[in-house]
Amino acid sequence: MRFHLVLLSFIVAVPALVPALATALVLPHAATQAAAAEATTITLSGVVTTADKGNYQERAFEVPAAVTRIDVDFAYDNRGQGTELEVGLFDSQRFRGTSRFSKDHFHLTEFEATPSYFAGPLPAGTWRLSLGIPSIGAGQSSKWTATIRLSTRSTPIE
Repeated sequence: MRFHLVLLSFIVAVPALVPALATALVLPHAATQAAAAEATTITLSGVVTTADKGNYQERAFEVPAAVTRIDVDFAYDNRGQGTELEVGLFDSQRFRGTSRFSKDHFHLTEFEATPSYFAGPLPAGTWRLSLGIPSIGAGQSSKWTATIRLSTRSTPIE
């Protein structure tokens, strides 16, 4: 009879524990996944004028450890109206590519990258966005913006 009481207590207690055990096992993993999938956005911007023609500008930004994908959107005023800007990227160790005038978006991962950029490890540290100013219309200025998304995702950010 004592065995039956112990067994009955176990049967009654286990269903009450299942939600607590499931929560304890699942939620930390789900929270970790959600935090890992979040992207950090960095916005760099500036203005170039005719005085900047033929020069390069660089803007530094920090890439933390564990980043697996970098997406860059680049836009500027007066595009195709006498002003053409080039955007390039350097990681903390080397040159990673340049877009000349042809791209307003590019990305890099360890295993693939937009053409004219180099795939490879994405080391933590100070990276640099390089802005070339080969052409700017007479009397024009051009505001530019680079939106950089740092993610642990390996698929494109939509």
